[in-house]
Amino acid sequence: MELKNRYASFLQQPLYVRYILVLTASVFMPFYISLPIIFTAFFYFMKHERLLRTIADVPYIKLYALQGILLLAIPLVYENYLGFACGILFIVYFMFEFYLNRVMTQKLCDQITGLISVMSLICAIIAIWQRIFGLQTRVMSLTYNPNYYAYIIELAVIVCLYQYITSKKPVYMLIILFNISALFLTECRSAWVALMIAILVFLGILKKKKAILISFICAGVILVLVYVNPLLTLRYSSIDPSLTTRLDIWGAALLDFSHHPIFGRGLLGFLQYSGSMLTVHAHNLLFDLLECTGVVGTAIVGVFVWSMIRQLAKSFRLGDQQIRARVALCAGVITATLVHGIPDIPVMGINTGLFCLLLFALRPNLDNEMPANRDLS
Repeated sequence: MELKNRYASFLQQPLYVRYILVLTASVFMPFYISLPIIFTAFFYFMKHERLLRTIADVPYIKLYALQGILLLAIPLVYENYLGFACGILFIVYFMFEFYLNRVMTQKLCDQITGLISVMSLICAIIAIWQRIFGLQTRVMSLTYNPNYYAYIIELAVIVCLYQYITSKKPVYMLIILFNISALFLTECRSAWVALMIAILVFLGILKKKKAILISFICAGVILVLVYVNPLLTLRYSSIDPSLTTRLDIWGAALLDFSHHPIFGRGLLGFLQYSGSMLTVHAHNLLFDLLECTGVVGTAIVGVFVWSMIRQLAKSFRLGDQQIRARVALCAGVITATLVHGIPDIPVMGINTGLFCLLLFALRPNLDNEMPANRDLS
């Protein structure tokens, strides 16, 4: 009955909201299902929601349009056709981000975060089932890479924590427990550090001192368990050779960057440079940006991040507790992405790239959240 009521409620939503929710759910689906949904939603927004007109007044939109042109033109110069295809995808993702933030409200945010919590639980159950029945050694649920799935879990845990803080419903702590279990089974080393720091940032912004203390205690317990029983994390025994490999990759990426420092060679540049599907990127977000987009493209991405942080700071200063919780959510997502981006680049996945930018779009848009007569200057 509850499921039937939820479906009836879904059908009562405006069509653009239904597209947004289906797009959100596609993050947790296999990429061959996600891609048709992504482009169907994109063409719908272009035709019926006047996407270009809606995002026309986004700050620095002309600069971002330049970035889009470069993402398509530069790969063609270097015959980097996979990078060209990847550029199309990320242009679509950023247009989604701009549009969704323009139409974002607290109600829509709650619908999206609630759906993410449910979908993450389903994927976590699938991942645990995969490990129990020996289908996968490093689980990846419905994604195609355990490290990408680990990144999805990181962000989903932050979302569930947001849901718990704002609703006080214990069920979200249960969902977090399932996701943490699945994260352990991915055996992704970088994800743990990124998640812990992101949680501390989230709780610190909301000044949850007791929760911060509990987080430190939990982290300490995990460290003790690992020290007492190293078998819990066998992959950590290979940290030294893994670091050596990354240093070699970083050096190669910077060498390639030095050959075309202004505009780079397009997305997936390291894949073209290395010629190996085992190293499709530079395993460092900054180095990969420099190699793929050059100084110009990296600077434009920096403008986007800085603009987003300024918007979050303004929302925190002027918003109520609900708005500040969303600020903390987005700050946690940014933190997890940047920290995980030091040894890896999970945001470059089909599902993960969409998920990251979709969560960025949840940041408060004060024009939608505040009364029209309130002075925001």
